[in-house]
Amino acid sequence: MFSYLIVVIHKVQYYDIRKKCEGPMCYNFTNVERLLNMQKVKSALGVSDDLGYALCSLDVRFAMMEDWMKNLEVGIPDLLEEGMKVLVYAGEEDLICNWLGELLFTYLGWKYMFELLMCCWIWQGIQGG
Repeated sequence: MFSYLIVVIHKVQYYDIRKKCEGPMCYNFTNVERLLNMQKVKSALGVSDDLGYALCSLDVRFAMMEDWMKNLEVGIPDLLEEGMKVLVYAGEEDLICNWLGELLFTYLGWKYMFELLMCCWIWQGIQGG
């Protein structure tokens, strides 16, 4: 189904379906890379100083291939209950990581599910959400 969808809308961005695909990655990720490599952002996310954000990583891709199309729903609630921090993010107009799928992900049966759904994030005293 997804392959058919891509053929039909082949010039549409995967990350914002309102825009046309431009460039080799179909999107300019310069600002994303700049943001995620900022020291204060890495600190806020708990990322080690010696690590940098890379747009594409074959190491990560090959490691993730083992999880391709697996139902990880059964293990995620346990990780969350153990205190693993997560960022659930998806764009409203994103084709690949759509907001509906991410919303359903947050409804997994885990102890703090309600708190996640009812709260906003806070960074440096500023509330988002």
